[in-house]
Amino acid sequence: VQFTDTVNAQTVKAKVEWTVSDGNAYAFSKYIGKPGTGGGGLNKPWDIAVDTVGGTIYVVNKLHTRIEVFNSSGVFVRMIGKGSLTDPWGVGVDPKGNVYVSDQVNASSGRIVVFSKSGTQVKVIGSGDLKRPRDLVVDKSGAVYVIENKNRFVKFLANGQKIFSLEGPLHRKFDHLVGIALDPFGYPGSSIYLADQSTR
Repeated sequence: VQFTDTVNAQTVKAKVEWTVSDGNAYAFSKYIGKPGTGGGGLNKPWDIAVDTVGGTIYVVNKLHTRIEVFNSSGVFVRMIGKGSLTDPWGVGVDPKGNVYVSDQVNASSGRIVVFSKSGTQVKVIGSGDLKRPRDLVVDKSGAVYVIENKNRFVKFLANGQKIFSLEGPLHRKFDHLVGIALDPFGYPGSSIYLADQSTR
């Protein structure tokens, strides 16, 4: 289990040490990152993703406008996106290890910036199609699922083509989307889970 702590400016890596009858007992394993401005220094960590192949951990460092990269042991490796991101929000990793970052350019536009595993910017997805992207996930085919500010849900193919946008009457089922996840298999057609902060 990986999650971020924006109050204490650190990323927490937790693992299940035991369970009880309701299955909700967890024990902390370690803290990753610390407050600061240098490599691995966090200021409002906002989202987190893990490369399931190598266990590399990617943390959105929101106020430093970059992504911090840690190895599976929590040791800082590199930062990516510094100088090319405006307001990063969500992060995801595709099966090839490419890193996808939702970037809110301004109050009315956004994009998904894609970096290689080494941190080189590869491409940009969604410019002109996205308004204020928030969280995102990438499935095993490389398709990208994005939620936007308030209640819009968009899907892009691996080549960047937008193929789906949840708008019109159906989108009114949501009021304030803040998180998205796929089921553990992550294949096309997998179940999609959306967190709605205040459903109407």
